[in-house]
Amino acid sequence: MYGEQFKQQLDIYRIYQKNKKKEFLKELLCEIARRKPLTKKILKLPEDIQKHIYIYATKDFYRKEYVPEMGKIPMYYQYQKYLTNEKQKTVFDNVHFLHLECNTLTENKSWIMGCQCEFCLNEEKKEDKNKHYLKYMEDDIYFLENIKCSIEPEINHWNLRWIFFGYDFFADKYDSYIRVFDPMYNRYVDPKDNTHIVKYGLKKFPLSFSEEL
Repeated sequence: MYGEQFKQQLDIYRIYQKNKKKEFLKELLCEIARRKPLTKKILKLPEDIQKHIYIYATKDFYRKEYVPEMGKIPMYYQYQKYLTNEKQKTVFDNVHFLHLECNTLTENKSWIMGCQCEFCLNEEKKEDKNKHYLKYMEDDIYFLENIKCSIEPEINHWNLRWIFFGYDFFADKYDSYIRVFDPMYNRYVDPKDNTHIVKYGLKKFPLSFSEEL
């Protein structure tokens, strides 16, 4: 189930029980240390020697065993790693942001043109979606209708097909661009080819660039 591990980590009752166990373990270790024969012998030593032993032991602990809070792996690390891997699907596999596992449950999904998630690919096999792509070619605003998104002056980043950058004012053109989500992806790229490129490189699928770039 999505995010189940992270939800358990944030459970107040679990956190309370965990802290309670830590306190009990700390008290137990202190009591064990007090009853050790070595501890009893140290307490019989002169106070100055006891202080030197304490300082030496403390320095040794901080040098070899102590891990500061900032150096520990945070509790959200695994979840953050999971989210990063999910968002990578939008870049490498052309999966729409809405159809990432962390955003929409499978039972609530509806087909999105160009999306390469398992649900949308299965929908493509069930029914010919070519009419939707033809409508998009006539009017690219149709894509926003397809994902049931309101048409606004500024389109959400995840619904852009391309992001252009490096505008040359004198040449009146952009130097390059990156793909965000391509609704026409299924029309000219085989998903198997795309997966092969991502995993094994471009030796068998070389890129070609236009003179403008």
